Amino acid sequence: MQKKTTNGLTILELLVVIAVIGIFSVIAYPNITKWIADRGVKKDVYDVINYVNARKSEIQNGEYGMHQVALNTRVHTYSMSTKDFFDIYKKVGVSNYFRDNRVCRYQQPKTKQNTNRIPNLEIGSRNKDSDSNVYPSSNHSSPKNFSLICITKDGTIRHENNNPKM
Repeated sequence: MQKKTTNGLTILELLVVIAVIGIFSVIAYPNITKWIADRGVKKDVYDVINYVNARKSEIQNGEYGMHQVALNTRVHTYSMSTKDFFDIYKKVGVSNYFRDNRVCRYQQPKTKQNTNRIPNLEIGSRNKDSDSNVYPSSNHSSPKNFSLICITKDGTIRHENNNPKM
């Protein structure tokens, strides 16, 4: 009598393999989702860094005299021409609050936003593909704040809030 041999898996072996895969999936899932979210946040951070570095490059090349980069859920830029920057901050014999205190303010006079030339960078809740949460932001009830970076060639201008003590 010949013995019949079959090559394959039994139901029990198949169930054991599926159970082992299920256990590994349950253990690995939280780590994988955390890793994916971390990568999304890191991507947003690098996008902001690249955006600011591009604005710094425009200043160093003389395209603009000053940039004000406002950081919120939307990263946007207000620019000042090289001539206006010179007239406000460098001109000999001219005294004004900005020059005397070496400060810039959000949307100060002679700055303008040109989104055709310098597009906004959408992060956080304004970008549906983003896993980042930006705080404080205009989407939070309080405080409605932002961070402002004033970029100049010599780096001597600092940001001051828009409520001066004049």
